[in-house]
Amino acid sequence: MTERENALMAIHHQEPEWVPAVFDCTINCGDVINDRPLFESGVDCFGVHWKRSGPETNFITHVDLSKPPLLEDVTEWRDKVVLPDLDAYDWEGAAAAIPPQARQEKLVLYIMGMGLFERATTLMNYEDALCAMLEEPEEFSALLSTLADHKVDLVEHIARYLKPDVIYYHDDWATQNGPFFSRDTWRELIKPHTQRIYDAVLSHGIHLVHHSCGKVESFLPEMLDMGIQGWNSCQDCNDLAGIKASLGDRLVFWGALNDQGVLGQKGTTDEMLRQEAVYKTDMLAPGGGWLCGPNAYVSFDFDQDRKCDAFVKEYSTQFYAARRAKQG
Repeated sequence: MTERENALMAIHHQEPEWVPAVFDCTINCGDVINDRPLFESGVDCFGVHWKRSGPETNFITHVDLSKPPLLEDVTEWRDKVVLPDLDAYDWEGAAAAIPPQARQEKLVLYIMGMGLFERATTLMNYEDALCAMLEEPEEFSALLSTLADHKVDLVEHIARYLKPDVIYYHDDWATQNGPFFSRDTWRELIKPHTQRIYDAVLSHGIHLVHHSCGKVESFLPEMLDMGIQGWNSCQDCNDLAGIKASLGDRLVFWGALNDQGVLGQKGTTDEMLRQEAVYKTDMLAPGGGWLCGPNAYVSFDFDQDRKCDAFVKEYSTQFYAARRAKQG
């Protein structure tokens, strides 16, 4: 069985041969339009400056706060926000870079970074964006509507040229304690525009995964009703066992290995990684619907993650074999 075949079983809520590891079963198309310079300091496709915080961090660049924001007043967005010209990018070259054999063996993944709320916070800053939601809701909504137009167009380019199996739509909506905004505010300002992006992805038969760090569990039922099929990052601040029990027949978990704990701390032993693998497998593997990996891609140690992935594969292979034997 190929990694692709095994992962598709998990995605379709069938019990696979083993729990797929995201790093093993996917091939990443890359960030064609430079939504965010991920590894090094630089300028993104909207003109926002990013800065890497230090060589000891993984995947981490942050908006360079030493530079003035592109947008200080949300009412001026029509004059100051310039959408990238998507036709200016080398889509055919990006498509050609995906080996044909990889499409047969793995899932092709496109990570669509900087969702609507995240992009607004990079054009302004977090504080000003949150204030604009309350003080200028109509202007903020109009900005998000235009950004959603761009995202829908981006989906069309991705689908036409890259033909991915999976799109990660990346928009963080919560802290470790709860959402950045009330449910009413989310429903009024973010949900309608996000729905258009979801619909664009789903219209092409692409598996839709929403990435949001933080305690976002209160939004998950509505997000499922909107059309998401998967959720990444599945951090431990959420009641993962409760979500599996109540939504596990509809929701695919992508991630869930604790990179704010054992995968990201000094002094982690193989036994600690093995315990995390067993704990999360017992919780999330029944009935399929889990692809393992780090749950935030922020502070994790890559070597520790790969070890934990291997422990998950070893234990889940035995786990699923025992369940099949019991079922006869």
